[in-house]
Amino acid sequence: MSKTKEKIIDIAIKELKKELKTKKAIFGPKVTLKEIKKDKDNIDKIYVVNDCSEETIKLFQKAKVKNKIIKLDLDREELKELCNKKFNISVISILKRKEIKNKEEAKKKNKK
Repeated sequence: MSKTKEKIIDIAIKELKKELKTKKAIFGPKVTLKEIKKDKDNIDKIYVVNDCSEETIKLFQKAKVKNKIIKLDLDREELKELCNKKFNISVISILKRKEIKNKEEAKKKNKK
């Protein structure tokens, strides 16, 4: 791996660590897809591990959030340890707002 690529990966991991402390994060592809359907604009970034399924990544791309996807050079176990969680993590989404809109608020926005 080139030094430039290693540096970019290190920056992404440092940025993720910082965002986990300061912003609202949701874990998992299913929860992320639900949030995309409710309020796509609330998704700031989607971090995916290197062993995330291609099917999952295609679902995100189909939902038109391709430019928000950041691939990490970590596997599920490593990301679990990084986040101090007891479960494996394949996807972490960082939200722009601290709260997740409920369905009624999302429907109101879509009707406007």
